[in-house]
Amino acid sequence: AIVAQARSDAARHLYVPEGPGRTDAIGRIANQVFGADLDPRNYHVADAPVSYPPLWDIWKFDWVQYTASVRQPMARNLGESLGTGADLALVDANGQPLPEAERFLVSTIVPNLRVIEATLQTLRAPCWPEDVLGPINVPLAQRGAVLFAQICQTCHGPHLASPARKAFDSPLKTADQPEWVMHPLSVYDIGTDPNAAINFVRNQYDLSRTGLTDAEVETKLAANYRPQYARQLTFDAAQMQTNPPASAAYKKAAADAATLRAEGEDEYVRKAVGPVDVRAVTVGAGLTDLLAFIRPLAYQQLRVTEAEQPDWNGFGQLDTPAVEPQYKPRPLGGVWATAPYLHNGSVPNLYELLSPVNEREKVFYVGGREFDPVKVGLVSDPSAPGAFRFDTAVSGNHNTGHEFRAGYVPWTPGSPPAHGVIGPYLPPADRLAIIEYLKVHRDDASDHSCAVNVPLPAAGVAAVAAPVKYP
Repeated sequence: AIVAQARSDAARHLYVPEGPGRTDAIGRIANQVFGADLDPRNYHVADAPVSYPPLWDIWKFDWVQYTASVRQPMARNLGESLGTGADLALVDANGQPLPEAERFLVSTIVPNLRVIEATLQTLRAPCWPEDVLGPINVPLAQRGAVLFAQICQTCHGPHLASPARKAFDSPLKTADQPEWVMHPLSVYDIGTDPNAAINFVRNQYDLSRTGLTDAEVETKLAANYRPQYARQLTFDAAQMQTNPPASAAYKKAAADAATLRAEGEDEYVRKAVGPVDVRAVTVGAGLTDLLAFIRPLAYQQLRVTEAEQPDWNGFGQLDTPAVEPQYKPRPLGGVWATAPYLHNGSVPNLYELLSPVNEREKVFYVGGREFDPVKVGLVSDPSAPGAFRFDTAVSGNHNTGHEFRAGYVPWTPGSPPAHGVIGPYLPPADRLAIIEYLKVHRDDASDHSCAVNVPLPAAGVAAVAAPVKYP
Protein backbone atom coordinates (compact mmCIF):
# COMPACT_ATOMS: atom_id res chain seq x y z
CA ALA A 1 0.00 0.00 0.00
CA ILE A 2 2.83 2.39 0.85
CA VAL A 3 4.58 1.68 -2.47
CA ALA A 4 1.33 2.18 -4.35
CA GLN A 5 0.77 5.49 -2.58
CA ALA A 6 4.33 6.59 -3.40
CA ARG A 7 3.67 5.93 -7.08
CA SER A 8 0.40 7.86 -6.88
CA ASP A 9 2.16 10.77 -5.18
CA ALA A 10 4.84 10.86 -7.89
CA ALA A 11 2.22 10.81 -10.62
CA ARG A 12 0.41 13.73 -9.01
CA HIS A 13 3.68 15.72 -8.58
CA LEU A 14 2.69 16.51 -5.00
CA TYR A 15 6.10 16.93 -3.39
CA VAL A 16 9.09 19.16 -3.97
CA PRO A 17 12.52 17.46 -3.68
CA GLU A 18 13.21 16.99 0.02
CA GLY A 19 16.64 15.33 0.21
CA PRO A 20 18.16 13.51 3.20
CA GLY A 21 16.77 14.22 6.64
CA ARG A 22 13.71 16.19 5.53
CA THR A 23 10.08 15.64 4.71
CA ASP A 24 6.99 17.80 4.49
CA ALA A 25 5.52 16.03 7.50
CA ILE A 26 2.28 17.99 7.80
CA GLY A 27 1.75 18.06 4.04
CA ARG A 28 2.24 14.31 3.76
CA ILE A 29 -0.05 13.54 6.70
CA ALA A 30 -2.73 15.79 5.22
CA ASN A 31 -2.45 14.23 1.77
CA GLN A 32 -2.63 10.73 3.21
CA VAL A 33 -5.54 11.28 5.60
CA PHE A 34 -7.62 13.82 3.71
CA GLY A 35 -6.60 12.83 0.16
CA ALA A 36 -5.74 9.13 -0.11
CA ASP A 37 -7.98 7.95 2.73
CA LEU A 38 -10.90 10.28 2.09
CA ASP A 39 -11.23 12.44 -1.01
CA PRO A 40 -8.71 12.96 -3.87
CA ARG A 41 -9.98 16.51 -4.20
CA ASN A 42 -8.21 17.25 -0.92
CA TYR A 43 -4.69 16.74 -2.27
CA HIS A 44 -2.40 19.77 -1.97
CA VAL A 45 1.11 20.32 -3.26
CA ALA A 46 3.44 19.90 -0.29
CA ASP A 47 6.16 22.52 -0.69
CA ALA A 48 7.31 22.90 2.91
CA PRO A 49 9.94 20.26 3.75
CA VAL A 50 11.12 20.34 7.35
CA SER A 51 14.03 18.64 9.08
CA TYR A 52 13.43 15.71 11.39
CA PRO A 53 13.59 17.40 14.81
CA PRO A 54 15.57 16.18 17.83
CA LEU A 55 13.31 14.31 20.25
CA TRP A 56 15.07 14.77 23.57
CA ASP A 57 13.14 16.91 26.05
CA ILE A 58 10.04 17.33 23.87
CA TRP A 59 7.91 15.78 26.62
CA LYS A 60 8.69 18.87 28.68
CA PHE A 61 7.32 21.31 26.07
CA ASP A 62 3.89 22.88 26.46
CA TRP A 63 3.56 22.97 22.65
CA VAL A 64 5.22 20.78 20.03
CA GLN A 65 5.57 20.73 16.22
CA TYR A 66 7.53 23.48 14.50
CA THR A 67 4.37 25.61 14.45
CA ALA A 68 3.67 25.12 18.18
CA SER A 69 0.29 23.72 17.22
CA VAL A 70 -0.21 20.54 19.26
CA ARG A 71 -0.29 20.11 23.02
CA GLN A 72 -1.42 16.54 23.67
CA PRO A 73 1.05 13.67 23.04
CA MET A 74 -1.62 11.12 22.12
CA ALA A 75 -3.20 13.47 19.59
CA ARG A 76 0.20 14.17 18.03
CA ASN A 77 1.19 10.52 17.88
CA LEU A 78 -2.15 9.23 16.60
CA GLY A 79 -2.18 11.90 13.91
CA GLU A 80 1.35 11.02 12.85
CA SER A 81 0.50 7.32 12.69
CA LEU A 82 -2.37 8.11 10.32
CA GLY A 83 0.01 9.86 7.96
CA THR A 84 2.62 7.12 7.99
CA GLY A 85 0.71 4.04 6.96
CA ALA A 86 -1.94 3.24 9.57
CA ASP A 87 -5.23 2.08 8.08
CA LEU A 88 -8.13 4.44 8.75
CA ALA A 89 -11.78 3.72 8.00
CA LEU A 90 -13.38 6.93 6.73
CA VAL A 91 -15.32 5.94 3.58
CA ASP A 92 -16.22 2.75 1.74
CA ALA A 93 -14.70 1.51 -1.52
CA ASN A 94 -17.00 3.84 -3.45
CA GLY A 95 -16.08 6.91 -1.44
CA GLN A 96 -19.36 6.91 0.46
CA PRO A 97 -19.82 7.32 4.23
CA LEU A 98 -19.44 4.15 6.26
CA PRO A 99 -22.08 2.94 8.69
CA GLU A 100 -21.54 4.64 12.03
CA ALA A 101 -20.43 1.39 13.69
CA GLU A 102 -17.65 0.91 11.13
CA ARG A 103 -16.15 4.38 10.74
CA PHE A 104 -13.06 5.80 12.49
CA LEU A 105 -11.47 2.40 13.14
CA VAL A 106 -7.66 2.54 12.95
CA SER A 107 -4.94 -0.08 12.77
CA THR A 108 -2.63 1.98 15.01
CA ILE A 109 -1.38 -0.03 17.98
CA VAL A 110 -2.31 2.65 20.50
CA PRO A 111 -0.59 1.04 23.54
CA ASN A 112 2.68 1.18 21.61
CA LEU A 113 2.30 4.93 21.19
CA ARG A 114 2.13 5.20 24.95
CA VAL A 115 5.26 3.09 25.35
CA ILE A 116 7.12 5.17 22.77
CA GLU A 117 6.13 8.41 24.48
CA ALA A 118 7.29 7.13 27.87
CA THR A 119 10.56 5.90 26.36
CA LEU A 120 11.24 9.34 24.86
CA GLN A 121 11.38 10.73 28.39
CA THR A 122 14.62 8.82 28.92
CA LEU A 123 16.43 10.58 26.05
CA ARG A 124 19.14 13.06 26.95
CA ALA A 125 20.81 15.71 24.83
CA PRO A 126 24.14 14.33 23.54
CA CYS A 127 27.45 15.44 25.02
CA TRP A 128 30.11 16.95 22.78
CA PRO A 129 32.62 14.11 22.11
CA GLU A 130 35.95 15.77 22.78
CA ASP A 131 37.86 12.62 21.85
CA VAL A 132 36.32 12.72 18.37
CA LEU A 133 35.59 16.36 17.55
CA GLY A 134 38.23 18.12 19.62
CA PRO A 135 38.52 19.64 23.11
CA ILE A 136 36.37 22.50 24.33
CA ASN A 137 38.05 25.90 24.58
CA VAL A 138 36.69 26.62 28.06
CA PRO A 139 37.58 30.35 28.26
CA LEU A 140 35.96 30.91 24.87
CA ALA A 141 32.89 28.91 25.95
CA GLN A 142 32.62 30.99 29.13
CA ARG A 143 32.58 34.16 27.04
CA GLY A 144 30.01 32.54 24.79
CA ALA A 145 27.85 31.75 27.82
CA VAL A 146 27.58 35.47 28.59
CA LEU A 147 26.65 36.26 24.97
CA PHE A 148 24.13 33.40 24.94
CA ALA A 149 22.42 34.82 28.02
CA GLN A 150 22.28 38.27 26.46
CA ILE A 151 21.26 37.32 22.92
CA CYS A 152 19.74 33.85 22.75
CA GLN A 153 18.15 32.82 26.01
CA THR A 154 15.22 35.22 25.91
CA CYS A 155 13.74 33.22 23.05
CA HIS A 156 15.21 29.76 23.56
CA GLY A 157 14.93 29.55 27.32
CA PRO A 158 14.04 27.09 28.62
CA HIS A 159 11.27 28.98 30.40
CA LEU A 160 9.95 27.02 33.36
CA ALA A 161 6.17 27.17 33.75
CA SER A 162 4.76 28.46 37.00
CA PRO A 163 2.95 25.89 39.16
CA ALA A 164 -0.37 27.40 38.06
CA ARG A 165 0.51 27.20 34.36
CA LYS A 166 1.79 23.66 34.76
CA ALA A 167 -1.45 22.65 36.50
CA PHE A 168 -3.42 24.17 33.63
CA ASP A 169 -1.40 22.52 30.86
CA SER A 170 -0.28 19.22 32.36
CA PRO A 171 -2.02 18.53 35.66
CA LEU A 172 -0.64 14.98 35.94
CA LYS A 173 3.00 16.04 35.83
CA THR A 174 4.75 15.44 39.11
CA ALA A 175 7.02 17.85 40.95
CA ASP A 176 10.09 16.40 39.22
CA GLN A 177 8.53 16.57 35.73
CA PRO A 178 8.99 20.13 34.45
CA GLU A 179 6.89 22.06 31.98
CA TRP A 180 8.77 24.31 29.58
CA VAL A 181 6.84 27.19 28.06
CA MET A 182 7.45 27.89 24.38
CA HIS A 183 7.27 31.47 23.11
CA PRO A 184 6.32 31.13 19.42
CA LEU A 185 7.20 33.91 17.02
CA SER A 186 5.02 35.08 14.17
CA VAL A 187 6.44 34.06 10.81
CA TYR A 188 6.48 37.78 10.00
CA ASP A 189 8.87 38.39 12.89
CA ILE A 190 11.19 35.39 12.70
CA GLY A 191 11.30 35.72 8.91
CA THR A 192 12.27 32.11 8.13
CA ASP A 193 10.79 30.31 5.12
CA PRO A 194 7.02 30.79 5.60
CA ASN A 195 5.64 27.80 3.69
CA ALA A 196 5.27 25.38 6.59
CA ALA A 197 3.54 27.97 8.78
CA ILE A 198 1.36 29.45 6.05
CA ASN A 199 0.29 26.10 4.58
CA PHE A 200 -0.77 25.00 8.05
CA VAL A 201 -3.29 27.83 8.36
CA ARG A 202 -4.18 28.35 4.68
CA ASN A 203 -4.77 24.94 3.08
CA GLN A 204 -8.38 23.77 3.29
CA TYR A 205 -9.80 20.25 3.31
CA ASP A 206 -13.32 18.87 2.90
CA LEU A 207 -14.42 16.21 5.42
CA SER A 208 -18.02 15.97 4.20
CA ARG A 209 -17.51 12.56 2.55
CA THR A 210 -17.22 11.07 6.04
CA GLY A 211 -20.88 11.88 6.59
CA LEU A 212 -20.03 14.04 9.57
CA THR A 213 -22.18 17.09 10.21
CA ASP A 214 -21.05 20.40 11.65
CA ALA A 215 -23.20 19.90 14.76
CA GLU A 216 -21.85 16.38 15.30
CA VAL A 217 -18.26 17.62 15.23
CA GLU A 218 -19.01 20.59 17.48
CA THR A 219 -20.54 18.25 20.07
CA LYS A 220 -17.49 16.00 20.03
CA LEU A 221 -15.02 18.88 20.24
CA ALA A 222 -16.90 20.31 23.21
CA ALA A 223 -15.67 17.34 25.26
CA ASN A 224 -12.08 18.55 24.65
CA TYR A 225 -12.81 22.03 25.97
CA ARG A 226 -15.11 21.45 28.95
CA PRO A 227 -12.25 20.49 31.28
CA GLN A 228 -10.42 23.62 30.16
CA TYR A 229 -13.15 25.83 31.61
CA ALA A 230 -12.53 24.59 35.15
CA ARG A 231 -8.77 24.72 34.64
CA GLN A 232 -8.98 28.34 33.52
CA LEU A 233 -10.93 29.34 36.61
CA THR A 234 -8.36 27.58 38.80
CA PHE A 235 -5.52 29.27 36.94
CA ASP A 236 -7.10 32.71 37.36
CA ALA A 237 -7.60 32.06 41.08
CA ALA A 238 -3.94 31.09 41.44
CA GLN A 239 -2.87 34.27 39.63
CA MET A 240 -4.92 36.36 42.02
CA GLN A 241 -3.41 34.57 45.01
CA THR A 242 0.19 35.00 43.89
CA ASN A 243 0.14 38.54 42.49
CA PRO A 244 -0.46 41.87 44.28
CA PRO A 245 -4.00 43.25 43.79
CA ALA A 246 -2.64 46.33 42.03
CA SER A 247 -0.61 44.31 39.49
CA ALA A 248 -1.59 43.87 35.85
CA ALA A 249 -1.50 40.06 36.26
CA TYR A 250 -3.99 40.20 39.16
CA LYS A 251 -6.34 42.56 37.33
CA LYS A 252 -6.29 40.46 34.17
CA ALA A 253 -6.96 37.25 36.10
CA ALA A 254 -9.81 38.87 38.03
CA ALA A 255 -11.40 40.20 34.85
CA ASP A 256 -11.02 36.83 33.09
CA ALA A 257 -12.57 34.97 36.02
CA ALA A 258 -15.49 37.39 36.20
CA THR A 259 -16.14 37.01 32.48
CA LEU A 260 -15.95 33.21 32.67
CA ARG A 261 -18.41 33.01 35.54
CA ALA A 262 -20.78 35.44 33.87
CA GLU A 263 -20.92 33.57 30.58
CA GLY A 264 -20.80 30.05 32.09
CA GLU A 265 -19.25 26.83 30.86
CA ASP A 266 -21.52 26.31 27.86
CA GLU A 267 -20.77 29.73 26.38
CA TYR A 268 -17.04 29.34 27.07
CA VAL A 269 -17.02 26.01 25.25
CA ARG A 270 -19.08 27.38 22.36
CA LYS A 271 -16.57 30.19 21.84
CA ALA A 272 -13.58 27.86 22.20
CA VAL A 273 -14.90 25.36 19.67
CA GLY A 274 -16.07 28.09 17.31
CA PRO A 275 -18.21 27.48 14.24
CA VAL A 276 -17.32 24.26 12.42
CA ASP A 277 -17.59 23.82 8.66
CA VAL A 278 -16.66 20.26 7.74
CA ARG A 279 -16.36 21.35 4.09
CA ALA A 280 -13.44 23.70 4.82
CA VAL A 281 -11.03 22.83 7.63
CA THR A 282 -7.32 23.44 8.08
CA VAL A 283 -5.04 20.45 8.55
CA GLY A 284 -4.76 21.01 12.29
CA ALA A 285 -8.47 21.51 12.77
CA GLY A 286 -9.30 18.60 10.48
CA LEU A 287 -7.06 16.17 12.36
CA THR A 288 -8.54 17.38 15.65
CA ASP A 289 -12.05 16.84 14.30
CA LEU A 290 -11.27 13.27 13.27
CA LEU A 291 -9.30 12.44 16.41
CA ALA A 292 -12.24 13.55 18.52
CA PHE A 293 -13.97 10.43 17.14
CA ILE A 294 -10.96 8.14 16.62
CA ARG A 295 -9.38 8.41 20.07
CA PRO A 296 -12.50 7.65 22.20
CA LEU A 297 -13.31 4.69 19.96
CA ALA A 298 -9.78 3.32 20.27
CA TYR A 299 -9.92 3.68 24.05
CA GLN A 300 -13.30 1.97 24.13
CA GLN A 301 -11.92 -1.02 22.22
CA LEU A 302 -8.93 -1.20 24.57
CA ARG A 303 -11.18 -0.82 27.62
CA VAL A 304 -9.29 2.21 28.80
CA THR A 305 -11.54 3.73 31.43
CA GLU A 306 -12.50 7.39 31.51
CA ALA A 307 -10.41 7.80 34.66
CA GLU A 308 -7.35 6.31 32.90
CA GLN A 309 -7.65 8.33 29.70
CA PRO A 310 -5.95 11.55 30.90
CA ASP A 311 -2.83 9.55 31.69
CA TRP A 312 -2.93 7.79 28.32
CA ASN A 313 -3.34 11.17 26.62
CA GLY A 314 -0.15 12.38 28.29
CA PHE A 315 0.02 14.18 31.64
CA GLY A 316 -3.67 15.09 31.44
CA GLN A 317 -3.05 17.42 28.50
CA LEU A 318 -6.07 18.40 26.43
CA ASP A 319 -6.36 18.20 22.66
CA THR A 320 -6.90 21.91 22.10
CA PRO A 321 -4.68 22.85 19.14
CA ALA A 322 -3.42 26.25 18.02
CA VAL A 323 -3.62 27.25 14.36
CA GLU A 324 -1.36 30.27 13.90
CA PRO A 325 1.28 31.26 11.29
CA GLN A 326 4.20 30.89 13.69
CA TYR A 327 7.31 28.93 14.61
CA LYS A 328 8.56 28.02 18.06
CA PRO A 329 12.14 28.57 19.29
CA ARG A 330 13.06 25.37 21.13
CA PRO A 331 15.62 25.02 23.93
CA LEU A 332 19.13 24.40 22.60
CA GLY A 333 20.69 21.59 24.63
CA GLY A 334 22.48 19.31 22.14
CA VAL A 335 21.85 21.70 19.26
CA TRP A 336 25.41 21.05 18.03
CA ALA A 337 24.26 17.59 16.87
CA THR A 338 21.21 18.73 14.87
CA ALA A 339 22.56 20.35 11.68
CA PRO A 340 21.44 21.60 9.23
CA TYR A 341 19.58 24.45 10.92
CA LEU A 342 16.27 26.31 10.81
CA HIS A 343 13.06 24.30 10.56
CA ASN A 344 13.65 23.55 6.88
CA GLY A 345 17.36 22.67 7.17
CA SER A 346 18.40 25.58 4.97
CA VAL A 347 21.51 26.66 6.93
CA PRO A 348 24.34 24.11 7.04
CA ASN A 349 26.08 25.19 10.26
CA LEU A 350 25.76 27.30 13.40
CA TYR A 351 28.27 29.89 12.19
CA GLU A 352 26.05 30.79 9.25
CA LEU A 353 22.98 30.75 11.48
CA LEU A 354 24.58 33.54 13.53
CA SER A 355 25.57 35.44 10.38
CA PRO A 356 23.70 37.91 8.17
CA VAL A 357 21.72 36.24 5.40
CA ASN A 358 24.01 37.67 2.74
CA GLU A 359 26.89 35.67 4.26
CA ARG A 360 25.03 32.35 4.12
CA GLU A 361 25.59 29.78 1.40
CA LYS A 362 22.98 29.99 -1.35
CA VAL A 363 23.65 26.41 -2.49
CA PHE A 364 25.21 23.56 -0.51
CA TYR A 365 25.14 19.77 -0.44
CA VAL A 366 23.73 17.46 2.21
CA GLY A 367 24.02 13.72 2.52
CA GLY A 368 27.70 13.50 3.38
CA ARG A 369 28.94 12.27 6.74
CA GLU A 370 31.75 14.76 7.39
CA PHE A 371 31.26 17.15 10.32
CA ASP A 372 32.74 20.63 10.73
CA PRO A 373 33.71 21.02 14.43
CA VAL A 374 34.61 24.72 14.05
CA LYS A 375 31.51 26.11 12.38
CA VAL A 376 29.56 23.17 13.85
CA GLY A 377 27.51 21.57 11.15
CA LEU A 378 27.69 19.78 7.86
CA VAL A 379 30.54 19.87 5.39
CA SER A 380 29.14 20.54 1.95
CA ASP A 381 30.49 17.77 -0.28
CA PRO A 382 29.04 17.35 -3.78
CA SER A 383 31.10 14.18 -4.25
CA ALA A 384 29.55 12.35 -1.27
CA PRO A 385 27.45 9.30 -2.22
CA GLY A 386 23.84 10.40 -2.57
CA ALA A 387 24.71 14.09 -2.17
CA PHE A 388 21.64 16.33 -2.47
CA ARG A 389 21.98 19.81 -3.91
CA PHE A 390 20.17 22.17 -1.55
CA ASP A 391 19.17 25.31 -3.42
CA THR A 392 17.91 28.00 -1.06
CA ALA A 393 16.24 29.87 -3.92
CA VAL A 394 13.57 27.15 -4.16
CA SER A 395 10.27 27.90 -2.42
CA GLY A 396 10.29 26.03 0.89
CA ASN A 397 14.11 26.10 1.01
CA HIS A 398 14.65 29.79 1.76
CA ASN A 399 17.46 30.49 4.25
CA THR A 400 16.17 33.90 5.33
CA GLY A 401 15.30 34.97 8.87
CA HIS A 402 16.78 34.40 12.32
CA GLU A 403 19.25 37.06 11.25
CA PHE A 404 21.84 38.99 13.23
CA ARG A 405 22.85 42.07 11.29
CA ALA A 406 23.13 45.85 11.29
CA GLY A 407 19.81 47.63 11.47
CA TYR A 408 18.39 45.53 14.29
CA VAL A 409 15.82 47.37 16.40
CA PRO A 410 14.92 45.83 19.80
CA TRP A 411 11.29 44.85 20.05
CA THR A 412 8.91 46.97 22.09
CA PRO A 413 5.10 46.87 22.33
CA GLY A 414 3.64 48.07 19.06
CA SER A 415 6.76 47.37 17.02
CA PRO A 416 6.24 46.54 13.33
CA PRO A 417 7.14 43.04 12.12
CA ALA A 418 10.85 42.34 12.39
CA HIS A 419 10.95 40.36 9.10
CA GLY A 420 13.71 38.14 10.39
CA VAL A 421 16.16 40.63 11.92
CA ILE A 422 16.20 39.35 15.49
CA GLY A 423 19.54 40.58 16.82
CA PRO A 424 22.50 42.90 16.25
CA TYR A 425 25.42 42.13 13.98
CA LEU A 426 27.75 39.64 15.63
CA PRO A 427 31.46 39.93 14.87
CA PRO A 428 32.98 36.58 13.83
CA ALA A 429 34.72 36.27 17.21
CA ASP A 430 31.37 36.52 19.02
CA ARG A 431 29.82 33.92 16.73
CA LEU A 432 32.62 31.50 17.51
CA ALA A 433 32.28 32.14 21.24
CA ILE A 434 28.55 31.39 21.20
CA ILE A 435 29.20 28.27 19.15
CA GLU A 436 31.83 27.08 21.60
CA TYR A 437 29.33 27.46 24.42
CA LEU A 438 26.57 25.70 22.47
CA LYS A 439 28.82 22.66 22.25
CA VAL A 440 28.39 22.20 26.00
CA HIS A 441 25.13 24.00 26.75
CA ARG A 442 22.67 22.03 28.89
CA ASP A 443 19.10 23.29 29.25
CA ASP A 444 18.91 21.98 32.80
CA ALA A 445 21.54 23.79 34.89
CA SER A 446 21.64 20.87 37.30
CA ASP A 447 22.63 18.45 34.53
CA HIS A 448 26.31 17.66 34.93
CA SER A 449 26.26 14.44 32.92
CA CYS A 450 28.80 15.70 30.39
CA ALA A 451 32.55 15.85 30.97
CA VAL A 452 32.66 19.60 30.31
CA ASN A 453 30.04 21.88 31.79
CA VAL A 454 30.09 25.67 31.37
CA PRO A 455 27.21 27.15 33.36
CA LEU A 456 25.56 30.43 32.52
CA PRO A 457 26.89 33.27 34.68
CA ALA A 458 24.40 34.23 37.38
CA ALA A 459 24.26 37.82 36.13
CA GLY A 460 23.45 36.62 32.62
CA VAL A 461 20.60 34.45 33.84
CA ALA A 462 19.15 37.27 35.92
CA ALA A 463 19.26 39.59 32.93
CA VAL A 464 16.93 37.37 30.93
CA ALA A 465 14.85 35.85 33.72
CA ALA A 466 11.63 37.43 32.45
CA PRO A 467 10.83 36.14 28.95
CA VAL A 468 9.97 38.68 26.29
CA LYS A 469 6.30 38.78 25.33
CA TYR A 470 5.89 38.78 21.57
CA PRO A 471 2.94 40.13 19.60
